[in-house]
Amino acid sequence: MSPIVLQPIYQTRVWGGRNLETIYGRDLPGDESFPVGESWDVVDRPEAQSVVCEGEYAGRTLGELWREERKEIFGDDAPDKERFPMLCKILDVQQNLSVQVHPPAGIAEEPGGEPKSEFWYAARAEDGALWYAGLKAGITRDIFEGCVKAGTTPECLHQLSGCEGNGLYVPSGRVHALGAGQIIFEIQENSDTTYRIFDWDRKTAGEVKRELQIEEALQSIDFADTGCVSVTKSDGCLIDGPEFRIQKHCVSTGEQVELPAGAFSVIALVSGGVVCGGHSFKPGDYFLIPANTDESTAIASSMSMSADSVLLQVTWPG
Repeated sequence: MSPIVLQPIYQTRVWGGRNLETIYGRDLPGDESFPVGESWDVVDRPEAQSVVCEGEYAGRTLGELWREERKEIFGDDAPDKERFPMLCKILDVQQNLSVQVHPPAGIAEEPGGEPKSEFWYAARAEDGALWYAGLKAGITRDIFEGCVKAGTTPECLHQLSGCEGNGLYVPSGRVHALGAGQIIFEIQENSDTTYRIFDWDRKTAGEVKRELQIEEALQSIDFADTGCVSVTKSDGCLIDGPEFRIQKHCVSTGEQVELPAGAFSVIALVSGGVVCGGHSFKPGDYFLIPANTDESTAIASSMSMSADSVLLQVTWPG
């Protein structure tokens, strides 16, 4: 078995930076004037295709593998979708992201969007970094619209700690924002539909405010989504939702985690270093474990590392 390694695709964002270069040693495009906010590491979209770097499938896109090698690589449990149904990223959040919402299924199609639930995992977070997620109890649509007009939208949302190691599931329809000073591993549905509600009065380099999509957002918000929003801190299974299942593994030096034979996984290495199938991986790397294996797959912590390795294993739900 040989893991499948894909070439990342970088996206410039006004709130991004260059930390993927300084922290993970990535070869980013441009210079300091080019703020990279997102690395799309596993993606199958019309406008962006992951390409295999080496090995048996070198040069082929993720979309091609999904259409032509689905059972062999992605297994019998792979969903019947036109495209690979997840998008796996790393976000370099140097400024607050806009307060935003993604439309749920059944609503997304009307304004021409796609549903998008997502999971955040904080790989790094500065002291005081915040997550905004979910409406506070008592926030009705009328109250929310009043706050939008007054420019006080963040006051409607729960504020949570973005501490390193914390995770949060954000279903479609939940209003949310990421605060500044974080590196986030994000696993989401294959969608790029975002409706901005509030953008902190930020202006671009041309002194122009970014466009908001208030009407589309109001159609998409789940106004019954109030009350407690829970942060995930434990190891083991972080989320087993309708879109994906995510497990966290901590592997001590000299130890390994074994994945069952015949099961597809996306692996994200958050910290440390691991060896799998003769390949060495460093923090910030994503790779795929194909399903066409007759034996279990061992992911061993690198003997050169003095600290535990932390990895996220993403599999099909259920």
